[in-house]
Amino acid sequence: MRWRRQILVRPREQVRVGIFIFVLILFISSALLWSFFYYTVSLIEDSISPKTVQLLYPLKEKIVEMAKWEFTLLIFAALLVGIGSGIIFSHAFLGPLYRLEKHLREWDGKKPLKKISFRKSDLLHFIAHAFNSALEKCGNKNRKD
Repeated sequence: MRWRRQILVRPREQVRVGIFIFVLILFISSALLWSFFYYTVSLIEDSISPKTVQLLYPLKEKIVEMAKWEFTLLIFAALLVGIGSGIIFSHAFLGPLYRLEKHLREWDGKKPLKKISFRKSDLLHFIAHAFNSALEKCGNKNRKD
């Protein structure tokens, strides 16, 4: 049977990272969106004389209605981008930890441990280097005894 790549190696942690990125994108983009609409309305109010401000009310209603649809679209876009990028980004740091844990769990204690290596795109290469140097030190110590 062919080995199949898992989409979620640590589902609980990866979904949490995705939700965090979603909330971050949502707060930043919604703040920018609402500040843009506020700036637009205040710019229009400043350019219209106080006598004709009554003409502005239908325009304000249209802008608020447009903002509702854009905010709904923003929520869905932030959800897709946040969860998607959270899962993809979390593979870079949770994938190596999963591989190291799997490597140690599969070790039977009789055979010597093999060196471990991570993908180039992974973020935690220092753990692989530390693990491999500890293996070398243990191997050299056992040879001297």
